[in-house]
Amino acid sequence: CLGCDQHLKVPEELAGQEIDCPSCQKNVRIPGEAKPASADPYIRFDCSGCNKPMAVPAKFAGQTMQCPSCETSVAVAQPEQVQPKSQPTGKKTPIPNTDTPEPAPMKKKTYDGRLFWQLIGQAFALKGKNLAHFGMFVGMFFVVMICLGVIPAALVWIGFSYQFAGWVWIGLSLFSSTRLFIYMKRVISHCGAGSLELPSCFYRRDDEDHPRYIVSFLQALGIVFILSIPTLVLMMFFVIGMLGGVAGLFLFIPTLFFAAFLFPLYVMVVSIKDSLESVINFKRLVDMLKICILQYLVIVAISAVAGLLFWGITIVASIPAAFIPALAYILMIFMMAIPLYIVVVNCRLLGFMYHAQRHKLNWDGDEDRVQ
Repeated sequence: CLGCDQHLKVPEELAGQEIDCPSCQKNVRIPGEAKPASADPYIRFDCSGCNKPMAVPAKFAGQTMQCPSCETSVAVAQPEQVQPKSQPTGKKTPIPNTDTPEPAPMKKKTYDGRLFWQLIGQAFALKGKNLAHFGMFVGMFFVVMICLGVIPAALVWIGFSYQFAGWVWIGLSLFSSTRLFIYMKRVISHCGAGSLELPSCFYRRDDEDHPRYIVSFLQALGIVFILSIPTLVLMMFFVIGMLGGVAGLFLFIPTLFFAAFLFPLYVMVVSIKDSLESVINFKRLVDMLKICILQYLVIVAISAVAGLLFWGITIVASIPAAFIPALAYILMIFMMAIPLYIVVVNCRLLGFMYHAQRHKLNWDGDEDRVQ
């Protein structure tokens, strides 16, 4: 600086401009000729998805990158197409902090299938807020089970017919099943978005994913009907006499296994898009089987082992529970809570499976395609 002899260090791109000395505030002209904006090794622009500033090395011009904040696919413009932000007239250019490192370049979109294996343990973990949400879910289900038994019985005691009480029981059963299906979809969608937090089974007015009971009921009905078509066809052949005997009955086993095998995957496909169209979009179901078959087989195996352990413990514990009333109550709570825990774990695993391969599946219209 000519005024205070302070040694100033500024970036080369400020050559030919005027700045204020940070020590004496005197106007100082930086020697040298101003360089064009293209000399910047980084192309700077704002993300079209979240409007956050981004910096990409100039060698990636013309390519498509992924925003590290919102994961939106952004096309990197050529340096001459980027409109630099104009400096206000009449103001001096401030000296930038030369100690601040250049932002790291954005990474190209990758498909890390290992992410699912890293998140398996998180699907079983329930502590803190997650444990509280699971407890509310079990409590809500316990109240629903009580209502299914008490309300029809109370109607009969008041004087209503058994037929009317039966229809009320059917209505309550359909409502509770739809409510369970809605919560399964919510857990899958939250984990599919990368969240490790177990969502609450209760909704607030400002929640974006507020439950749609009619749509959810039709989705569940459509899934059950489509997966039951092979079994219904065999039943039709059995009734008209084209199938009979023990051999005909054994044909029902593969169809039931087929429906049970695809049901969790079908629920996951419907949960991610959450529309009636997703029920009949079989391409997404095929894509999941093509890309995530190994992960899905692991989820099915975990479900099978957990189910066998549950029934084994229940059978063994039922013997002393027959003689100890307190143990019988504990066993009743166990028989209700553990299946719900298995459902929650499976839903979280399905969500993590989608999250690990969401870009490769291309369900959100990204530029990549399923091979």
